[in-house]
Amino acid sequence: MDAGDDAQADTSVGLAGDWSVTVDGTAVDMPDAVATCGEHDGTLAISIAAPSADAQQAIGATLKVGEPLTVQTVALVDADGSALAYAEGADTGSATATQDGTVYTVSGEAMATDLDNPTSVTTKSFELVVDCG
Repeated sequence: MDAGDDAQADTSVGLAGDWSVTVDGTAVDMPDAVATCGEHDGTLAISIAAPSADAQQAIGATLKVGEPLTVQTVALVDADGSALAYAEGADTGSATATQDGTVYTVSGEAMATDLDNPTSVTTKSFELVVDCG
């Protein structure tokens, strides 16, 4: 087995199933969006986007797989021009993740801003649920 075989053995990518996202208790709507999940070297990347959506609208998260399951990043830009971001080790926000079979739930608080007024920084709660099965 060569190094290329090792890389392929440690990588899996596929379309995910159902997903939902809420910010401050309000559902984020992205018609026709598809979730994908990919795992490589112990990191699970979750991406939600729609081919028909504005290029500025997307949702993503990265998790370190294992015990404990750790949230590394969360990012969201919605159709209204609001952005939400969390990064492990940052001074703002917090996030936790759980796994139930193929369903991952990521929740917490993240820094949020209106892209039309980037100095308006607040903290908002969020929850991302995606079936990576």
